[in-house]
Amino acid sequence: MFRSAAICLCVLAWSNASAQVFNPLDPGQGAGQPQAPAQPGQVPGALQGMGNDVAANNAAAPAWVKEGMRLTYKSAVATTVNQVGAPGAGGGAGVYTVDIVALARGKVGLETRFYVGGPDTQQPATLSTTTGTLANASSCDFWIHPDQLARMLKTPPGGVKIAQMPLEINGRQIQTIRIQTGQAQPAPAGGAESTGYYEPASGVLVQQLTKTIGAQSTQSSIMTMVEMRERKLPWSLGRPPSWLAKFKKYTYTGGVQFFIPGSDIQVPPTPVTIMYEVTGNGPNYIVARQTVQAGQAGGGGQSTLVFGPTQFCSIYLPPIELRQLRQGQVLDEDKTLGTRLVVSGVGQAAYGRNVATIVEDGPGYTQVCDYELETGILLAAMYQNKSLNQTVQVALSEAR
Repeated sequence: MFRSAAICLCVLAWSNASAQVFNPLDPGQGAGQPQAPAQPGQVPGALQGMGNDVAANNAAAPAWVKEGMRLTYKSAVATTVNQVGAPGAGGGAGVYTVDIVALARGKVGLETRFYVGGPDTQQPATLSTTTGTLANASSCDFWIHPDQLARMLKTPPGGVKIAQMPLEINGRQIQTIRIQTGQAQPAPAGGAESTGYYEPASGVLVQQLTKTIGAQSTQSSIMTMVEMRERKLPWSLGRPPSWLAKFKKYTYTGGVQFFIPGSDIQVPPTPVTIMYEVTGNGPNYIVARQTVQAGQAGGGGQSTLVFGPTQFCSIYLPPIELRQLRQGQVLDEDKTLGTRLVVSGVGQAAYGRNVATIVEDGPGYTQVCDYELETGILLAAMYQNKSLNQTVQVALSEAR
């Protein structure tokens, strides 16, 4: 059992290096990219469309799908009213990152982060939510194996419209396979539809449009790929610690505090408890249910997360690779988000434990994680929202 006293983290500096790989948005790539053969099975559909089920759960993933890959999409949503005086008009924009954090036994672990602001807005990208998904490696919400796409094009499933067509993405025209599910009728009939555009050689989703028409309002959204790259984090190939298969529950406690820039006024922190209960596992990953309790009333929420070897702010990092990190080492840089990932310190922390402190910093937010060098466990974390002037700090209180 691990136990740790409550601690207070400092925000320190950081930086990166990343490797580019096959990019379907680059006209010089794509045709001739090798693919692993897919097994026959029911072909899944577009994001928010036909779901995630495949008859052959152990079908091979497309060749480009591997741990460390990041897909980045810019997104926008708008709500218009269908009746005069109806409430709800508005809109917003942000960025999604989809990280492949684990790949084993026909399954893929995804970490999806949503950032408010970013490109095409006047607001810096600020981390808002993080969710996890364990999906079939052959086809999921963000790609369909090229072999399956080809079969769909030849024999479309019922209720699906599919066609080959060109699409302009970020100023470049590429060939895509368009898949539409559902149909939104003008009000008052209404309804919902989802359209995904997939690059044929890779099967990756390059654009997604959705529309939902209700009696009073219509909501439309668009999600367009910005880039596709590999994050080569130094611990990506490391072995998970032995304790990862033993512990079933992790509890972190701390507080949420607002601060007023330029003021000495101290707002008392709101207590917060974050619990992770393991609900599944694989050779190098775990699936956990996250429960957040904030305030005296215990309000909060639940979500699913996947912790694997190729991510930052996981419950663990491989301890052997962790001990090889050096202060000032640049780990990653994301130009779309404007963030950098750096090792800000390695050694004994003020609370007496030997740790590697890793910081992700950008114009909109800062995230700090302390990992124990001996075990690789996450001892403490801090998140600062620079737009809301909000800081969340938690420390490991129990792992069992």
